[in-house]
Amino acid sequence: MNHFYKKNYYKQNYIQARDARRSQIGCILLNTKIINSQVIDASNATQILIPLLENLSVFCSIEERVDSALSLVDIFYRAQIQNNDIKIGFLSNVLLREVIKVLLTAIEEETTGNYGLSTAAIWATVWLTNAKTSHSYTAYTFSERELDVFRRVVVNEKHDIFARSNAALILSICNSKATIFSQADWIYQWAVVADGAKPQRDLPKVAYIDHSKEIDVIKRLIFTNSPSKVKRSAAVALGRLGFFIPEMVDSLLEIFKDETYLWEQRDEALVYLVFISNSQVISELIRGANQPENNTDKYGLRDRCFLALIGMGNVAVLKYQLEQLERTYISSYAYALAGVASPLGRQVLKSMINHQNKEIRNVAINALRKFKK
Repeated sequence: MNHFYKKNYYKQNYIQARDARRSQIGCILLNTKIINSQVIDASNATQILIPLLENLSVFCSIEERVDSALSLVDIFYRAQIQNNDIKIGFLSNVLLREVIKVLLTAIEEETTGNYGLSTAAIWATVWLTNAKTSHSYTAYTFSERELDVFRRVVVNEKHDIFARSNAALILSICNSKATIFSQADWIYQWAVVADGAKPQRDLPKVAYIDHSKEIDVIKRLIFTNSPSKVKRSAAVALGRLGFFIPEMVDSLLEIFKDETYLWEQRDEALVYLVFISNSQVISELIRGANQPENNTDKYGLRDRCFLALIGMGNVAVLKYQLEQLERTYISSYAYALAGVASPLGRQVLKSMINHQNKEIRNVAINALRKFKK
């Protein structure tokens, strides 16, 4: 099968398929470079994008329009990943607005009875806005009408399920307020507490903001019979907006433990797990923190579980962990106990001053001295 027929074959299958099958075919088109794309930068952005935007118009065939949309997916993916930036900062305001306008027009269309084109346009938008990662998108302010386009996609059960989850991710970052994960360098803040440099009670406070419209539509994906990948995206989107329910835990744990995700994505899932802090989360974090050290784990899952327990500040959990006598962490658990907002933390440490284990006695005394009332 020559290149032309191979490309046309996959595009036809992409258009006619849906959900997981469409996603798989789209990845084949991109990964095998059947879709032509170029590396974009400030010098060639207009030259590359304008023809693709023109081919996305209603005057072209569905095959040509899908081809252009998938080319944009690849272009925006390459630009964000290679530049490691929070947006495609080199696009001019005029060009960026034109890209958004054309993509939104394609997203709103139901072409030839299916949503193949709309799905590709949403896929391109999710990379244009970098909604796959946790950064708030500040390059373009989406209007209420434009946000409503994505809300309608999320609740449209006829639409491709992966497009619905991507639309949820876009809704979670396209606002003027910082996402929960972006409000502080949470992992670093927990490490500062662990080092005894600040009391746990002085950790940054979450600034909750009203995103009720987005939350109402996104949380529907959590309760649907959807692939795990879809529920993972929905859980992340809800976490960014400050909405935390137990039904998100399994999906967030899957991300946190999955080595195929970027470290930042795993850290983001961990932060939302800490803010949920139910018994399932606590159990998983204790298990992770108490596992043997693994020198092959470059991400440091064990250390991150330990830091998450520090950040959580649960007195009973910190006491339990302190008594495990894990020497790498023992002083940190004592520091956290001494600095929690609840007076129970210091009471627990005071009760350990006469502990039968000398090491526990010493760290308790040291922590009480460090964080005097």
